[in-house]
Amino acid sequence: MKKNQGGLISFNNFLSTSTSKEVALCFAQNALKKSEKVAILFEMTIDPSISSVPFTSLDKLSYFQEKEKEILFSMHTVFRIGEIKPLDDNNDNSRFWHVYLT
Repeated sequence: MKKNQGGLISFNNFLSTSTSKEVALCFAQNALKKSEKVAILFEMTIDPSISSVPFTSLDKLSYFQEKEKEILFSMHTVFRIGEIKPLDDNNDNSRFWHVYLT
């Protein structure tokens, strides 16, 4: 991921996200339960007035409604990879990363 900083990343399936950082951290931390996995917290900045990316809030449709604050992105969504930083003290050997996308 760090080698592609400034480049593009595409999600080829529907992408379920949350506007709640606490909810997102909870999901990301689940990956850390297995030592061979790495957790990535993606933080997306989207300006809906200029974005051509189809996405929608699922607050009124989700079983968890406003607790999860779910946003669903369309398939084949493309983002630019911005800053990448570790969320723990291991720096380059980190298993938990924060990746900013636009």
